[in-house]
Amino acid sequence: MTATHHALTIDLEEQFQLRTGGRGVPERHWDRFPSRIERNVDVALQVLDRRGAKATFFAGLWVAERHARALREIATAGHEIACRIERLPRRGAARSHGCVSDVSKLISRIEDGSGRVVHGCRVANLDGGVDGLTDDVLPAQVRFVCRPGRANVSDAIRPATAGQVTEITLPSLRVAGATVGLRSGTGLRLMPHPLARHFISAWGRRAVPAVFDFKLWELDPDPTELSVFSPLERKLHYRNLSQFEDRLEALLGQAQFVAIRDLMGLADEPLNQSAEPSTRSLDARQAATLSGASGTPVSIVIPCYNEEAGLGYLAKALNGLATGLGRRHELSFVIVDDGSTDATWAEMNRLFGADARFRLVRHDRNRGVGAAILTGIDAAPAETIAVIDSDCSYDPARIEDMLPLLAPDVALVTASPYHALGRVEGVPEWRLVLSRSASRLYRMILRNKLATYTSCFRVVRKSATKGLVLRHEGFIGVAEMLARLDLGGCKIVEHPAVLESRLIGRSKLKVLRVIAGHLQLLAEISLARIAARRSWRVYW
Repeated sequence: MTATHHALTIDLEEQFQLRTGGRGVPERHWDRFPSRIERNVDVALQVLDRRGAKATFFAGLWVAERHARALREIATAGHEIACRIERLPRRGAARSHGCVSDVSKLISRIEDGSGRVVHGCRVANLDGGVDGLTDDVLPAQVRFVCRPGRANVSDAIRPATAGQVTEITLPSLRVAGATVGLRSGTGLRLMPHPLARHFISAWGRRAVPAVFDFKLWELDPDPTELSVFSPLERKLHYRNLSQFEDRLEALLGQAQFVAIRDLMGLADEPLNQSAEPSTRSLDARQAATLSGASGTPVSIVIPCYNEEAGLGYLAKALNGLATGLGRRHELSFVIVDDGSTDATWAEMNRLFGADARFRLVRHDRNRGVGAAILTGIDAAPAETIAVIDSDCSYDPARIEDMLPLLAPDVALVTASPYHALGRVEGVPEWRLVLSRSASRLYRMILRNKLATYTSCFRVVRKSATKGLVLRHEGFIGVAEMLARLDLGGCKIVEHPAVLESRLIGRSKLKVLRVIAGHLQLLAEISLARIAARRSWRVYW
């Protein structure tokens, strides 16, 4: 090991905060994911302590607002905490962007949580360099800015100079739409084992200080993979995660790593305050049970099939629903396991089994989403039923917008992304073509003229489905249920909605089978209508 001191930086990021090529989980959904920050911070601190290393941790506003305790633990262990933002505009543009206000707010959050003065900032994008940055852009206390740069730039760190902001550029490449640092956790993970061994040993011979950085979630060997990314992007993000902790520890054993402030000669300054940060997390507030709801009782029905990986996300979404819709309506929940072959049933019981508001039902075999919806409706205690997708591809909070449309003469309200005021985000084009084409054909032969007939997300009267039997129990059953109500003379209305791509897991839809099923159902509906006009006896 050489006597050269290098800088170690860690991005305090959840893996669902990733963005690549413009794709990622929208920030409005981040609170639905189970947080791994506390777990991963514990692992990071243990690894650093074993190797006698120090680091600079970069925290964004979302993390700072929710994990004050983790910030305090990091600071107490002697590590530096700095801020992380997406972009710094150039001088003169800052005030119009509200930049200085946003950065000051973030720094205040971090300082309140950690009890230490913030000296640095990391940005994903910086227009130009740091030359000319003033208080218009950054508070005066910020002494260094880290940012990605070209592969051939130096990441040398100069001592702090009074009145100046030091720029630390991290050599990077663009790979599959993502910025990958040449000396980063992602780069180390992507290397074959022999190359990784050579990369690690080279740090012990490096005489010039350099920066190694990684993302905190890379210490999680088994994160929930996000379906929003392409197969190549998923390979980039999740490759060799199970080996990363060992590779990191080997790297820390080859060279001496310290925080950026130590290389720059900046002091570890305590904040002049004595108040402890709040330890009550946002999750706890979300999960708080609300009482006294006086509105219409509503049962939420959720069909599930092989959704083990996504049930934690669903639980967070339902907590949010309980604190919103639950203020105005008495909520109950029915979750139907449609004969899953993974650990969905066990995970359902772990997450929801002890909550009296939930009823868990299980099919002994996989029957299909249509059958699971009817099973859930039969088991629901309320007359007003809301059916939602287990992957939350429609925002469950939109149930509240649809409930007022369930007038006394209305049997069903369906979400409609193809409505003039609806939209679709991130869904593959082939699925849109299939769904839109099916909806056009149904509109030609059914009495209720809608833009969307194939959405699972709907509000329905339990009494309207009494005695309903489906010939098609799978995906086609969703449209068949609506068609049977239509042929029975029921009124059906739609509400504009946003359909988003699935974030966790994979769709179970079989394209050719679904196309054949829609064509068969359309033929059956047409025959039933002809038979009704001619008084034929057709059993459908």
